[in-house]
Amino acid sequence: MPQPNSENRVPLEILLPAMQRLSQSQRTFLARYLSNGHDAQDATRIAFPRCKLAKAIQIRGLQVLGRKSVRRVLAIHCGQNNSELNLELALTDTRRLVKRALRRNRNVGNDALVVSLNRMSKTLASIAREKSDG
Repeated sequence: MPQPNSENRVPLEILLPAMQRLSQSQRTFLARYLSNGHDAQDATRIAFPRCKLAKAIQIRGLQVLGRKSVRRVLAIHCGQNNSELNLELALTDTRRLVKRALRRNRNVGNDALVVSLNRMSKTLASIAREKSDG
């Protein structure tokens, strides 16, 4: 995910409609994360007050930042266009799915890997259609 710079940042007020799809904790996390210089641990402490251990805070922050819905809001904030974001999400999902398929099916075969790659190709095709339409 690209880091926002001063030229392409979208103000928090404009992000509010996109943030409505998030849970209250995720909205609190993002508001704090965007206002504190991208300090995920501080944002996690505020949004998830029951999270006390340093390792748990770190993990929860990474989990929130890894959610597609949160990444979409951050991409809007960074000025990233929809096609770039969809491509990034598709590639991230594919990496995750391929790792999972390989881990689960070492001796069974590559059926899950084929399904993962098929899913990726469909996603990339839809992104290509979106780019050609736009």
